[in-house]
Amino acid sequence: MTGPRLTIEGTAPTTPVHLWVLGVVVDAATTVSGRYVVPGRPGPVVAVEAPVAPIAGCAVAGALVVAWDGPGPGAAVRHAAAVAVDEVVQERVWLADLARPTPGNLRDLCLGIDQDVHDTLTTGWFAARRAGDGHVATVSCVLTLDGPVDQPLDLRFRRRSVDHDLRAMLRYSVAVR
Repeated sequence: MTGPRLTIEGTAPTTPVHLWVLGVVVDAATTVSGRYVVPGRPGPVVAVEAPVAPIAGCAVAGALVVAWDGPGPGAAVRHAAAVAVDEVVQERVWLADLARPTPGNLRDLCLGIDQDVHDTLTTGWFAARRAGDGHVATVSCVLTLDGPVDQPLDLRFRRRSVDHDLRAMLRYSVAVR
């Protein structure tokens, strides 16, 4: 039996689009390490898997998907985006009182992370300087985890003539056999 685990799995569109799928986890381990981003495994089936160490039975986790039309960015751009996401999540974590988590402050943390990550990658410095012309869209779904979750994700990316759809599932299991 293993402990709590976050899993995000989906089928990538067959159109010429590059999807970058990341997990974001705020738990007892990541608040110490400061590394909240969990890189996804690219391919026809996109996947992110991460152990979760709840804080007082709760954690915050979600999916972040960035789409580019064409080949997508290189490793340096993906690394810069991961660092940017880690930094905005860290700022939100510092503002939250995770020593005594409540449903209210975890909900606020979720909303803040979701908005800050979206802003950073779509209108912030990353979008302006790093994303490039092929950037189509960035979408995210951040949830409070206080029990098992099976959340369908129907993520659609539209810009100009580009229209891509990613159907995935975000799962949080408390214990796996």
